[in-house]
This record gives sequence, C-alpha cells and structure tokens, in this order.
Amino acid sequence: MPSSTGSLCTRIDLVLSRIVVPLWILTGAVFKLYERVPSNLPKVIFDPAKQHNIDLDVLLRTLIGLEFLAVGVMLFMPRFARAMAIFMLTCFCLILLGEMRVRAEKCGCFGSLPLKPWHMLLIDGSLLAGILICRFWPNAERRAIRPASGSLGKSAIAVVALLIVGLGVAFAVPARPAKVQPPPPIVTTGPNAADDPSANPDPKPVPPFWMTPPDVKVWVGKKWRDLDIFQVMPRWPRNLDHGKHFIVFYKRTCDHCEDMFSKSLIVPLAAPVIAIEIPEDETTKTSPEAWAMPDNVVCEEFLDLPLGCRWTMTTPLTLTIEDGLITCAEEGDFKKCMELQ
Repeated sequence: MPSSTGSLCTRIDLVLSRIVVPLWILTGAVFKLYERVPSNLPKVIFDPAKQHNIDLDVLLRTLIGLEFLAVGVMLFMPRFARAMAIFMLTCFCLILLGEMRVRAEKCGCFGSLPLKPWHMLLIDGSLLAGILICRFWPNAERRAIRPASGSLGKSAIAVVALLIVGLGVAFAVPARPAKVQPPPPIVTTGPNAADDPSANPDPKPVPPFWMTPPDVKVWVGKKWRDLDIFQVMPRWPRNLDHGKHFIVFYKRTCDHCEDMFSKSLIVPLAAPVIAIEIPEDETTKTSPEAWAMPDNVVCEEFLDLPLGCRWTMTTPLTLTIEDGLITCAEEGDFKKCMELQ
C-alpha cells in the first residue's frame, strides 16, 4: 500500500496536471488573445521572427492556438495531462531563461502586464518542480493506463480536433480596429493667412500595433510622405520637401536617446533636427520615469506620434531627408544619418 505521503503526492500531481497548470496556461492565452499585440511575444521569439519577415500576427495567434490545444489535452485527455504539463512548463522555463539572458524587461506571458521573466520563471519552475517531484516520489501511487486496441487512433483524432478548435478560436477573434482620427485644427495667423502647412489634412487611422520593417534601409529612396509612420501623424515637420533635415524618433525612457540629446544634440549639426517622441504606451505619452529633456538641445521642432498604438522600434530611429526623399535610415543609432561619424 502506498504511504500517506505517496498518496498526497499523487493527489498534488493530479491537481497540478489537471487543474492548476491548464488554468494557468489558459489565463495567459486569454490575456494575449484579448490584446492581440505581436510585441507581447517573447523577445527571443519576436526578434528572429521579425528578421525572417514572418507575419507576427499569424505567429502570435498560432502560438495562442497551441496553448489552447495544450489546455484541452490536460483537461480532456487524462492519460496525457502530466506529459503535456511537463512539456509546456519546460518550454516556458527555457523561453524565460532566454528572456533573462537578453535582459528583456517583461516576458509578455500575460500580455502587457509588467511581469518580469524571473517572476514567471519562479512560478513556472515551481509548478514544473512540483509535478516532477510528485511524479517520482517514492511510494507514490502509479496509475499507468495501458492503451486499448484502437485507442491511439482515437487519441490522435482527439488531438487533431482540439488543435482545430484551439487554432479556430485564436484566429476567429478579429483584429483590433484602427483608431480613426480627425484632421488637426488649422492654425492661421490672420484673416488672409494660408492653411497651416504642418497639418496633415487626412491623417490615417492609428493602428493598434506598428513596427519597423526588418531592415529600415528599404525606406531609402522613398518619399517621406509614403511612409505609414508619417501618414498617421496629425502634424508633420515643416519644409521636409525642401533642403536637408534630420528626423529622430525617440522615447523618453531610452538611455541611448538621453545620451544623444545630452551629448550630441547640444550643438548645431549639418541640417536642422526634428525630434518626434514615441508614446510610452497606448494611453501614455511620457512615462513618469522619463528623463528630463536638456534645456540646451538644438532641435528645430518637437513633435510626437499619436496615442492608441503600440509603437515597436529600436530607438533612436533616425532618418535623413533631402528634398522630400529619404537618403539614410538607421534603427537603434543616430550617428550615421546625422553625419556624426
């Protein structure tokens, strides 16, 4: 007869594999599907996928569908529940270790909730350890189920059905709608003044998610007006169609951007600089933890991107525009496009 400790381990193993872990995974999947923002993908998945030009929305929904599959297996296929729980938690722990290695600020396990990778590693690691310990505890009750004739075929059919349901739910939820924005008010300086040239007469709807292409150099040779990042701005930099201009997209929590403003943009450069702030998140323009903008910064204009979008780019994002054409594009640095090297 198994000992009382062994029986307790058996019950714990059952509760973890059949209830706690599937509900834990289901909660994370629902959070991610509710937001439907590809930048919530772990950095160790997001960066390689972007570099290989993989559709990140399809990737996100596919991974969510696979999580739904895992939940279905643990809830409705008891024979495979423990194995699936161990497999999923092991995958999560490996991804979280990768996130810690690249120093990711958050893991995206529950969408945009600010959970750090080590927070989730403690939880997922503890759940995995609990299942493994109870699985191999001496005198724990073993419930080996021998597959009956034809049961493997039925199990395969059940897995395929759960996969179809999981992916169906993940892809059935429609994309978040873009936010339609009205034209900005026209600023005039007198009864006979012309319309404000900085106003975008027809700003495009703000998408819920935007990111740079795998290589921003594909923008070189294009007109600045053709870039969607400018098309959604309610106000444009002035005179971009004439002469040379340096455009820098920055974030007030980016340390590299702070160094740029405090060390490099305090003296006049070879062309006027237009600084465009990237909102901290969909509802916040500037984070309360933002660094202070230096007083002696030499910039011709300060503008900002609209709220309502998860702007995803490596800052600073810098462009050189000459007579309306982009001649240099640089993501994550500024020296080349600002002719500082």
